[in-house]
Amino acid sequence: GLENAPHPFSITFSKDKQIKLAIKASGDFTTQLIEQLKTGTKVAVSQAYGQMNFENGPSKQLWIAGGIGITPFISYLTSNTFNKTVDLYYSFRGEEEAIYKDFLDNFQSKNKNFHVTFVDTSQNPRINIEKYPLNTVSVVYICGPKPMVDNLAKTINKINPAVEVKKESFQFR
Repeated sequence: GLENAPHPFSITFSKDKQIKLAIKASGDFTTQLIEQLKTGTKVAVSQAYGQMNFENGPSKQLWIAGGIGITPFISYLTSNTFNKTVDLYYSFRGEEEAIYKDFLDNFQSKNKNFHVTFVDTSQNPRINIEKYPLNTVSVVYICGPKPMVDNLAKTINKINPAVEVKKESFQFR
């Protein structure tokens, strides 16, 4: 009974016949999904909608994630050999929303070429891309809420039009 509802969740990991989902209980559908979907439940997956391909990008990358927009980055980090130099800005509202903070802290401690900046917007201003040295990267990957993604992409293009912005955004009703 869930197949025709909107899908405010993301796959964060897949291997063989196993997938892991990040789901925020934000209404009837996601609450029902969390209650009904248990480990071992058989599901049909039609296709992936993401377009981010970090592997084909340059060796130095800037990643920006807002909220559940962290999932494509987590998926990459858990499914690939890490061989890039990455600065990640992870924006969330309140510690309870920082669902992958512990994972990212641990990953950062084990990978000297990976640096994460946590931005809790309940305590601090939003990400200010103008402070980042955009002349040191040729591509920026952004995933998050549509207003955030559009605003950051516009600002990046204004500061340095040579930087390619690869983006995915979402917008719930």
